[in-house]
Amino acid sequence: MKGRVNQSRSLAPGKAYKVVDGFRHTKVHQNTCAQIRSTHDPWWKLDLKKTNVASVIKVNMKSDCCPESNLGAQIRIGNSLENNGNSNRLCATIRSVAETSVFACNGFVGRYVNIILPGHNRNLSLCEVEFFGTKLPSLKDAVNLAILGTATQSSTKNNAHAFRAIDRYKNLTARLHSCSRTKKSVNPWWRLDLYHTYIVAVVRITGRRDCCLDQLLGAEIRIGNTQENQEKDFATYRVAEEDCEMEGFSFWIPGLYSREDGTCSHGTVLI
Repeated sequence: MKGRVNQSRSLAPGKAYKVVDGFRHTKVHQNTCAQIRSTHDPWWKLDLKKTNVASVIKVNMKSDCCPESNLGAQIRIGNSLENNGNSNRLCATIRSVAETSVFACNGFVGRYVNIILPGHNRNLSLCEVEFFGTKLPSLKDAVNLAILGTATQSSTKNNAHAFRAIDRYKNLTARLHSCSRTKKSVNPWWRLDLYHTYIVAVVRITGRRDCCLDQLLGAEIRIGNTQENQEKDFATYRVAEEDCEMEGFSFWIPGLYSREDGTCSHGTVLI
């Protein structure tokens, strides 16, 4: 997708626009890479001009020298310009010295795509960055399908049954009996069977605020059409630390077909 680019102040030549010039050459002498040398946290930013739903981000790094220099670089996506966009939600961290790396950022929503390399006296070298995604879908005709389905969960604690998560009451404390809760166990889950296959646009989660904000940290939202608990059968979205800090958070799902919400069954979203 086309957009505007910017980068932190650099101590070396290499313009930010070269990272989106369409040339995938990975050697510096070919003059298609940006080298961003900084005394503190070098970064590169792509402004997509409008909010988009991310699918995949492909990063080409220089191959003729020092491939390890980018290790630890973070890919962040969001709508905030706080800290030049470098405080947006973390999609992935570069941990490979491969010439080309592909990162699945399914469901991440944002206008800004940042790559920041935390640390002092670091050298961020990028030869090409490609963003694959879709425009933010219109929810004009969308409906909350959850209330039409049946919810189940792996266990129940203190009568906090699965159906309470889809009762349309958004009370944020457990004592008001509007939250579901499982017992402590290995891989606890909650599932919504939608009965039919749908094109999923958004999954929105409201967590309790009276306690234990981090309980959802690392939870996976899985969407698919099988009851088998196989990761390959689902599109997976993981709850991050930034999500837990919000009263409610959404995962934008670009055109996936599903019947369920939760663990898995035909048209399933599995949490």
